[in-house]
Amino acid sequence: MTTKTDPLSLLASYLGYAGHDIAAHQFAPAKDLDLFVRNNWLVPAGYPAALPCEACDEPHSVEVVSKNCPPYGLCLRTGETFPIMDDGKIYRIDAVAVAGSLASSLNLDGTVRQLRGSSCLLAMGGTRIHDTRVNFFFIPGLDRLDAASSVLQAVANQSGSITAALIVASETLDQIHPLAQRNKVILLRDIAQIHADGRFVIDETSLARIILPENALGRRLGAPSRQRDRIIPILDEFAREGGTIDNSNQTCRLVRSRYRELYDDAPPANGTIRSAVRYWRGDRSDP
Repeated sequence: MTTKTDPLSLLASYLGYAGHDIAAHQFAPAKDLDLFVRNNWLVPAGYPAALPCEACDEPHSVEVVSKNCPPYGLCLRTGETFPIMDDGKIYRIDAVAVAGSLASSLNLDGTVRQLRGSSCLLAMGGTRIHDTRVNFFFIPGLDRLDAASSVLQAVANQSGSITAALIVASETLDQIHPLAQRNKVILLRDIAQIHADGRFVIDETSLARIILPENALGRRLGAPSRQRDRIIPILDEFAREGGTIDNSNQTCRLVRSRYRELYDDAPPANGTIRSAVRYWRGDRSDP
């Protein structure tokens, strides 16, 4: 399995198994799991009952012994044992903990809770954006049109007349793009990054623009954002190198990578980068 090191991509992969036990090292090196364990997004769940034998040359599985001692594998054919390394650990993915961290960064009131009748849709609480009350919901993934319709109906029923926003951790909304456009469905990557200390860093400008596009122009600040001022020279450099400057995810990834090389603060979210691209092209309507 291909390993990932980008925290948001890694988080999206893990959340695809929310509520289940997985060998987390299959997605990333063990050293990259610390942030997720520290935030309780990955909860240690012991060791598998059996593993491939490392004590002999015969291909077979062996029992893992872990009671009252460091875990080890026991080969019943030879009687030999071998230690179980950390990358053999099993973890449980806790989507509620992820949503709780996100709700904290969004400064939402209320508590994270699972909606009745849904195993994966979470209500996170609400806040006021400009003059509008917004209720936020979270779901690990939303890749099927039939499931998306029922999820969005549940969000609408729960939120009533209050504006609702559904944040999705998966990497793309391609399969439900028309439905997502008509509703406040937001990719986590478009409004947040994960800082090295484990916090979600929210791009409040992009968030407001997505949720309240009709209000965004009148509420914008006059001064350009600091991040945009840093992104523009990066785009200039890409252009000199003959690169393609567009609103694609590839451009966003390249900008974030270069930004990390130059600055210590959290890299910009996709929405901030795309706003800078529009500004770089000559559209001065963005802040």
